Amino acid sequence: MKKGFTLVELTIAMTLSILILLVILLSTISINKASLGLYKKYDISMKSKLLLSRIARDLLKNQSPTTNQNPIISLNDNTIVFYSVRIQQQSIIPTIVSLTINNNRINNGYRYEVLYNERDLQNYTLDNKIYTFFIEADNSTLFFRNLNNVAIRIYLLNSFRIRDKRYELNYKLDIPVNP
Repeated sequence: MKKGFTLVELTIAMTLSILILLVILLSTISINKASLGLYKKYDISMKSKLLLSRIARDLLKNQSPTTNQNPIISLNDNTIVFYSVRIQQQSIIPTIVSLTINNNRINNGYRYEVLYNERDLQNYTLDNKIYTFFIEADNSTLFFRNLNNVAIRIYLLNSFRIRDKRYELNYKLDIPVNP
């Protein structure tokens, strides 16, 4: 009698091995899809928070040149114009800052361009700055609201799909208005 496996035993062993490898492969694919979904949520969340913090940093500089005047000059959904104070060479220079948000839908997301236009009240020099954020979402909206001249509320609403499930990440941030 010869030692070894019969053809039937080898076929059964190979079939079981293939089934085990298939289960491992399918679980790896499932884990990979889940991690990509988590990464997309994390990416949208981090970019949204960074965009809001940059806008908040600019808005926190608001300050009226006189004590009885509201620092917010005008406010609509995507543009806010306010007084600010810039410190330059040991002196305080009152300025008017216009912060405009352009929301552009591109391929698979939204590109926010924040245009920062600063005008000196004394010699009217212009200083344009632009910073851009790309949020990869199905729908994204950023807008401002005035809260009784006490604060400015910034809303950032994002909705997106991961594996046929809809998610929403909504942020709001209140910035105090400095009298």
